[in-house]
Amino acid sequence: DHIFDETATNELVYQELASDIVKKAMEGYNGTVFCYGQSGSGKTFTTDELRRLALQEVLEYIENCPQREFLLRVSYFEIYNEKVTDLLQDNKELTLREDVDKNVLLDGMHEAFVKTSNQVLELLNQGNERRKISETKMNARSSRSHCIFRIVVESRMRGSEENIDISGVLYLVDLAGSEKASANTGDRFREGVLINKSLLTLSLVIRQLAEDSNQHISYRDSKLTRILQNALGGNSKTAILCTVSPGNVEETQSTLRFGQSAKRVLNKPLLNEVVTDKALLKRHQKEIETLK
Repeated sequence: DHIFDETATNELVYQELASDIVKKAMEGYNGTVFCYGQSGSGKTFTTDELRRLALQEVLEYIENCPQREFLLRVSYFEIYNEKVTDLLQDNKELTLREDVDKNVLLDGMHEAFVKTSNQVLELLNQGNERRKISETKMNARSSRSHCIFRIVVESRMRGSEENIDISGVLYLVDLAGSEKASANTGDRFREGVLINKSLLTLSLVIRQLAEDSNQHISYRDSKLTRILQNALGGNSKTAILCTVSPGNVEETQSTLRFGQSAKRVLNKPLLNEVVTDKALLKRHQKEIETLK
């Protein structure tokens, strides 16, 4: 846990908050970093910088780890008015479904294979142009959607006979601002209702996990919590940055209560190994030899 004051640089925030999670994603663990707070408190500004620094660390890690082969896939999507759209595919609407292991998948989502920072930055620029941004009472340029950038990292040892792949998934999440729906009118009011519902569900899930892990958890009550299910009490290392502003005491108190509950949630991060048939056969042969 850490408190950053107004003098903290983005580099300091990244090192304290996200760097370890990014490194663990490179080593085969899932990771999530997201920013929560009121509109105008600096979420998007901070998330943009954390994303840039994370990409820089990912590419530097690959360069400094020649003994492994890496494959990077990135995707970029938003949740707007409870609809999930692909920011890399002309806002194509995506459908959520579950696989046999109850993992949430996004049907039809575009995943781009990347090798350089320029490739990633170009994709980010394309996606950012498609984001839902509009004026609200609390912020003249407020992001009206939850925006999620996902990096999938797969790797294996070069020349290894084991053929064991490891796979980490890293989510970098910029949540929509949380101004009250009553402060806006028309389309902004309807957006505010859905955004607040989504954030209230997130707060509810956090509270349920913090209070009693055996009770029913309301993941299915919003698209956001379904997609982030692993990050909330599941197989992921997760960091939450709560941003506050001196301009609104009530919103600041609400954000701090959210952070207080989130601190009590326990995740269960596991190494994601994919063992090939060849490697599995080799393991069984070794076990048989040991038993003889």
